[in-house]
Amino acid sequence: MSSRSLTWLPLALLLLVAAGAGAWLVLKRPARPNVEQDLCSGAASEQVARGGKPDAATENSPQDSGGDVAPPPGKPARESTKPGDPAKPQRGDGEKDQPERVLVEGTSQTGVAPGNPHAAELPIEGLSPGATAAVKQPTGYTALKGALEPAQWDEYWSKRGMRAPEAVATPVSGKIMSRATIKGEASATVGLIVFFAESEAVLAPLLPVIHEFTTDKDGVFSGTVNAPRRPPADNERLALYVSSGGERKIVGLPVSGFTSGVKNDLGIFWLELGKIVFHCNAKAFEGHRQVVYSGGLDPRRWSEKQRIEMLYAFPRADVDDSLDTTLAESQTNSNHIVSLLIDGVFVQTRATGYMSFNRRGTEFTVKADFSQNIVFNKSEDVLSGRIIDEQGIGLLGAIVRINIRDEQLVVSDQTGYFAFTDLPKFDKCDIFVEHADYLPERIQGVRRSESNLTIGMTRPKPRIALNVIDRDSGLPLPTFSIRVIAVDPLAPDPAKAQVLEPQVVEVHDPDGNYLLVWDAPIQSICVEKLGYMPFKYEVAKNKQRLETPLEVALAPGRKLEIRPRDYTAVGDATKWFVDPKAADGSERPGIYTAWADQTIEYEIDFGDAPPAGAAGGYFDLILGCTNHGIIDNNYLFKIDVFVDSGLKGSLNVKADSANEQTGRIALGALSGKRRVRLVWKNDAWIEGQLDANIRYASIKFLETAPK
Repeated sequence: MSSRSLTWLPLALLLLVAAGAGAWLVLKRPARPNVEQDLCSGAASEQVARGGKPDAATENSPQDSGGDVAPPPGKPARESTKPGDPAKPQRGDGEKDQPERVLVEGTSQTGVAPGNPHAAELPIEGLSPGATAAVKQPTGYTALKGALEPAQWDEYWSKRGMRAPEAVATPVSGKIMSRATIKGEASATVGLIVFFAESEAVLAPLLPVIHEFTTDKDGVFSGTVNAPRRPPADNERLALYVSSGGERKIVGLPVSGFTSGVKNDLGIFWLELGKIVFHCNAKAFEGHRQVVYSGGLDPRRWSEKQRIEMLYAFPRADVDDSLDTTLAESQTNSNHIVSLLIDGVFVQTRATGYMSFNRRGTEFTVKADFSQNIVFNKSEDVLSGRIIDEQGIGLLGAIVRINIRDEQLVVSDQTGYFAFTDLPKFDKCDIFVEHADYLPERIQGVRRSESNLTIGMTRPKPRIALNVIDRDSGLPLPTFSIRVIAVDPLAPDPAKAQVLEPQVVEVHDPDGNYLLVWDAPIQSICVEKLGYMPFKYEVAKNKQRLETPLEVALAPGRKLEIRPRDYTAVGDATKWFVDPKAADGSERPGIYTAWADQTIEYEIDFGDAPPAGAAGGYFDLILGCTNHGIIDNNYLFKIDVFVDSGLKGSLNVKADSANEQTGRIALGALSGKRRVRLVWKNDAWIEGQLDANIRYASIKFLETAPK
């Protein structure tokens, strides 16, 4: 079509519940420290022993064609609308001195925010009442200005008393835009928090590392970060915060689509118009009480060695019976997490399910109560038990979850023991247990006061070893995929268990070997590779663990892969643009359009149908896309897929300006010459600011077995 619509992404709103009654205190965010210096080290306030009050603290700072993309030939220029300037959030009085903050140059300078040499005797989370331990209190946080060299990286962790995790320098870029101006936000501080795992254990504590960048006049930021070679499998890999104009605009936002070791164009993040005001009640506690708001990030997952330092990167305020101040924040993520510190020690966290919300216009009032349901010394209220294996031996590392307002989880110790000690009021709940070696279990109707549970893990996970070779040459195939069809592992009646959506595992191994370990009972697997006939294997209920490797010899078949630029027909040839030639003069395969609802067709010869009972004859389309421009971080291309005149379904593929992302859809049984048509449906464009332009980068038709 010839016109483009202005993208206006709505503010993500929370489900609202009636605000509870009670005495509440309102928090205020202190002033932000000076970020103009390369090395900023404000005066560190002296942290005193229990009962003392340190100064309050708050935060401290695409592809090569990323940023704005000029409209292609024939693309009309559009005027973007600008809403009226909204009232800015008000900031109260009573601002305090700031914590120490150190910016570390990635290539020439090292340094960390020094910890306070004074070790106070303070209560530590997890210890019994009255127990104390000597801890050093940090007075600020360290923000890297880029990826550190290996020696600097080792020194960074050495100063924290830890061994440096393996890291790889990873290029990143993105853009910050304001909903108020519909333009890029200049001179904003963007914090990228990369998460490392402290160990390879299940639910290992996370080690956050902060990198800070400043946006240019167009709101674009770029640089390099230290990223984990082996990212944590059970947590977000990257999060973001943004400060601008002396205010924290995005507090802590998990970011999708981050990959270590390759260029990452993170896309656009919006500074929304809404305001959140927090009221916190911590009257049940004594000592110097502070509340820290970390957005959608849960500090309970962070290593105790890093947690206090990292919390200095987030808005905080004192909570005192006589204090009446306000903390106003603009925030887009739907989860809100507030933590309580007593005399600088992390005590408790409250997430969305423990809070009440009230809305007036674009302002949310959030109430978090730290005084209710605290059971540190009430053993009769502790929900606890043991996780055992088939022989009755305690299982270490079982993840035990309950969902009561917020998900709660603990990990069993070496004896299999687990305990929940800070729960809301409820009568009964369901307990879910997961373990690396066993299928999950669900125990229904467990009372809150149950303290002698025994939960048996008796169903080992399916384990199928495969050795995949070329049938004709006998050589191993280093790349292939495995499509797995499994059933619900938590079905009350296994005979009636629901079949789950197929999942695909991509394998890269020079010897063609792979050990498939699955979290649900497997019905069948299908080994697939472009240019080969599929191999389907039915997995019997009593053969979920194969003692010897399954030998798979794939027979050569039809290789149906085409260059997207080699189309058969398009709706309007003036609105399609092929890739420019590569540096060596060769043709690149892609083609892109800047308009939605533009059709592109390919005539494909799928060959003769296989004989009855033979494998193959069914095809899946694997479509690779990139974005020719810059668009929102969470934007997905929606593409309708037709075979001849019939709609087969829609693909949703992440729009990534730096790396090809793929989507897969089943086309069914196909033979002979057929016409495959693609129609992109959801355009987005703001002149000079953001642009969604779908680029088809690869098109493959993978021969497979019936679903």
